[in-house]
Amino acid sequence: MTTLEHLVVGVDGSDGAKRALEWAAAQASGQCLTVVHAFSPGLELLAAAVQINLDPARAEHEKLLETTWSKPARDSGAQVRTLVVDDNPATALVDVATREAAEAIVIGHQGNSRWSRHHVGDIAGRLLHRCDVPLILTNETTKPETMAGTVVVGLSRPADATNPELRWTLAVAERLDLEVHLVSLVEPLAYIDASYSFDMARIHTELRQQMDKLVGQIRVEHPGVDISSDVRDGDATQELAAVAAERDACLVIVGAHHPGPIAGFIAGSVARMLPPLLRCPMAAVPGV
Repeated sequence: MTTLEHLVVGVDGSDGAKRALEWAAAQASGQCLTVVHAFSPGLELLAAAVQINLDPARAEHEKLLETTWSKPARDSGAQVRTLVVDDNPATALVDVATREAAEAIVIGHQGNSRWSRHHVGDIAGRLLHRCDVPLILTNETTKPETMAGTVVVGLSRPADATNPELRWTLAVAERLDLEVHLVSLVEPLAYIDASYSFDMARIHTELRQQMDKLVGQIRVEHPGVDISSDVRDGDATQELAAVAAERDACLVIVGAHHPGPIAGFIAGSVARMLPPLLRCPMAAVPGV
């Protein structure tokens, strides 16, 4: 069975982390899984201030990681390596994934609060800002099944097949025999330009032509990939979620462009807002 080759999965004993590991294990099928738990240095600093020995707690976390927390991966037959890292979770996952040349980082999104139903959590947000490998976010509806069927890729503008999210998508699609559906997203506010005079028909026509050219290029360069495309207008997050539901997508892929923390907080991004709306995982692929 063709699989994702090396995944780094963050766990902390939560239900969300367990679902993420179960999904990652389903993709691994005998391949390497590195299961990481971050033992935050903030706890050690606090413990030092009040003179508490955290060694027993760390030892307990190591034991849980090697047994209960990593059990779904071990049961799957994957090659499992467990690591307890003394760092904050985002930094720990990035460092391990970079050092081990992982194909992706996988973490769980826990949608159990009003805020989390409309936005990813703090760790995912930090990873989206700084992660140099694809980040896959699972959610409460993610099933521990091997990916099959269609992956949906959101493109702000049709480009060529060398952009990072398309390169990663096509490599995975060829390996896993997945269909690819490209979606060019037209948000009207992004086209406030006197030269267009708000001519949405013109915008759609130009984007459709660009998308057709891109699809043709991909079909020549990747003849084994079944590819289709669409141009949608409206809110990018809502439209991508709608397309994913229509296509019963097994994965939605978007770009992650590492905006500055203030700009990212103010403007938001599809990658930060989309996961709670999906019934499948989302992969955010960093740009160059």
